[in-house]
Amino acid sequence: MRGALLEGRYRLERRLGAGGMGEVWQARDLRLDREVAVKVISRGVAGDHLLEERFRKEARTAAGLTHPGS
Repeated sequence: MRGALLEGRYRLERRLGAGGMGEVWQARDLRLDREVAVKVISRGVAGDHLLEERFRKEARTAAGLTHPGS
């Protein structure tokens, strides 16, 4: 997946880790020209509506975080 372009915006650069729901990648947001972390959902989770909703909730929570160093 390294080098893959997601949503026409996020270029995957380096896999940071993996867990039960998917993989986390260091990526480049080409639209805003900044480094981001992207979590890619596992195929096994896709289609499980409860896990998909959990994934969306996690994404909304993470999007609301701020850090003074960013």
